[in-house]
Amino acid sequence: MYNVTVTFANGETYSPRVRLRFDANTRTRVIDLPGMACIIRGIDFQYRSIDRRPGGRAVVHVFARR
Repeated sequence: MYNVTVTFANGETYSPRVRLRFDANTRTRVIDLPGMACIIRGIDFQYRSIDRRPGGRAVVHVFARR
């Protein structure tokens, strides 16, 4: 994964610095969001598969807490 963009309800965006490689069943570090932002409209992930098989897709689970 080389880029993550979080879009908040008010239209502002936040892109934490990431350049991560994941193996199966691994996790990223906790990413703290700036300020009091708590309503997320969307999260965009940009990534590429290491083995470059056509049609490869990632499964992403996002967990949040206040």
